[in-house]
Amino acid sequence: MNIIVVAHNGQNYYFRPDTTLEIESKDYYCPDDADSLAFMPGLYIKISKAGKCIEQKFAHRYYNSIGAGILLYDYNIPNDPYSFCMATAMDHTTILSRQTVEPSLMGEVAYRWLIDGAVVTEWRGDVADNDRIADYLDSKVELVSRHCSLRIGDIIILELSTVRELEGLPVNANLSLTNGNQTLLNFNIC
Repeated sequence: MNIIVVAHNGQNYYFRPDTTLEIESKDYYCPDDADSLAFMPGLYIKISKAGKCIEQKFAHRYYNSIGAGILLYDYNIPNDPYSFCMATAMDHTTILSRQTVEPSLMGEVAYRWLIDGAVVTEWRGDVADNDRIADYLDSKVELVSRHCSLRIGDIIILELSTVRELEGLPVNANLSLTNGNQTLLNFNIC
C-alpha cells in the first residue's frame, strides 16, 4: 500500500511509509528529539481499482470513497530534501478517520479540525462546488498516476492548508476531527 500526499500547492506529491498510518484515535507520543510538531488537515481518497496513466476524465472510476484525516510532521528538521523525508516518516503520524463517504455525498459532510476544542480548519461539502472538487480530486489521481502505478488500497491524501505549527501546546494537547456532531478522531499529543 502506498500513502501519497499531494502538497497544498497541488503540484507536488510525496510518499509516506505505511508505518505512518494510524486509523484509531490513540494518543501520539512524540519522539524525544521532536520538540515541535506541525499539523496538516487533509482529505483522502482510497484507490479501488489499479491503474497507470489515468486521464482526469476517467479518474472517478478509480476511487469510491472520500474521508478526512490529520497529518503530523516534525517541524524542527532543517529545510532540505533529506530532512523533509525524516519529518514525514515518523510512525503513526498519518491519522485517518474510518468514516468515508461516496463522492456523490460530499455535500453532506461538514469536517472540522480542532486543537484543544478550538476550530482551526473547516471544510464543508455543502458550500463547496462539488463539480470543482471532483475535478480537483480527479486531476490529482491523474498527476500521481503519470509517474506511479496505483494499486487497490493506495491512499491519496490532499493537504487542505499550509502547515500549522503545534509548538508551545501543552503536553496532552488534544487534536480532534468532527463531521457535524460526530467525532471521527480524538487524541492527545503526549
